[in-house]
Amino acid sequence: IVEGSSISNKNIFYFPAFKSEFLKSGELHRLAHEHKAALITYNYYDEASKPIRYQTSLPHRMLMPLALGLPIVLPKKKFDAMEQIIKDHEVGMAYESIEELKHFLEGNGWMIAKSNLKKKQHMFHYDAEGFKSFVKKLIS
Repeated sequence: IVEGSSISNKNIFYFPAFKSEFLKSGELHRLAHEHKAALITYNYYDEASKPIRYQTSLPHRMLMPLALGLPIVLPKKKFDAMEQIIKDHEVGMAYESIEELKHFLEGNGWMIAKSNLKKKQHMFHYDAEGFKSFVKKLIS
């Protein structure tokens, strides 16, 4: 949720808005077109210490690249909800080994995922007002 919203709840974290200079500079566009895929990973020590949100959430670290048209790559069986989206829509890869990831990036797997994403990109565009409305209904 963008900083400055009037919603108040202990389970909501307010992310600061992107600076307009970053969005206007072309930097975001450059990043999206300079890379084959976006790697999603988090640091936790063992499976028992993994927070439940890693299994169930779709964080901005995943949604931003999808909205930019970048395929997602992530370790297999680590982030269930994100992996399901990738699998259902074929917009990236959940890899089991570094060799499998290299094959995806060096072969045409990433191009196929990018093509699939382009066809489905409208599904991943962020609707800020719709999301705020959803959250208000949820916590009311």
